[in-house]
Amino acid sequence: MQSSAEQELKRQLGLIMAIDTIRDQIDDGDDPGQMFDAIAQVLRETFEAEACAIMTISELTDEIASIAALGVPQEQAIALCKQAMTKETPQTLATSLWPHTLGVRIVLQEPMPLGGLFIGRESEPFDDADKQLLEIAESQIDSAILQAHRIWKLANRNRELEAIYKIDRLRDDVVDEYHLIYNFTNLLVEHFEAEAAIINVKPYQDEHPLRALTGTLNIEQSVQNAIFEMADTIRIPQTISIPETLHNKQLLAAPFIV
Repeated sequence: MQSSAEQELKRQLGLIMAIDTIRDQIDDGDDPGQMFDAIAQVLRETFEAEACAIMTISELTDEIASIAALGVPQEQAIALCKQAMTKETPQTLATSLWPHTLGVRIVLQEPMPLGGLFIGRESEPFDDADKQLLEIAESQIDSAILQAHRIWKLANRNRELEAIYKIDRLRDDVVDEYHLIYNFTNLLVEHFEAEAAIINVKPYQDEHPLRALTGTLNIEQSVQNAIFEMADTIRIPQTISIPETLHNKQLLAAPFIV
């Protein structure tokens, strides 16, 4: 009969091997989100938990890159993962969703965390062995996040190259300036999977201004003017303030500087 220490070592090795297997099955063309969904499922089964979530943070910003949530609504999963990001070691999280919740931040090098993860269960409290096991899981998941960052970088680079090629084609096939910027707005909607794209070209000397709008949003002229007044103040691509009529949207703007 195996001792409790031998059983725990077997559980640790089983979790490490399971996460490694999932990572090995992800190719460069796959969606890393599938990898985190699979890892979350393994964690939920290993800890006999009702819920598990893994959240990753963008490599360049503090925005959420992905969220894998099982047994919990996404909004609550995000809130708990953000709480877990404040925990250097596995600790109890403040929530009433389950009697027992354990969370920890995912970090490879201080001071920037890569994300956070948590598990929640009804059955019994988490003991020291569970906390050690979650630390082991975190040490494996940080490598998975780096792998995901590499895949996302490659995918973004491929999208950039495709967009550059399409822009060159637009320039080669141009009929006039208006058709050029109108076709460019269509390309922006497709590339960003956006609901609308709008371009405003200021007049040069006696030329008339050019403006093109495409997409499914009906943006009134006054709202367009307000957007461009805000966009006039920026010098790099960034999100800008949202007019009241578009309060449930996100606006990304970039200047044309010659």
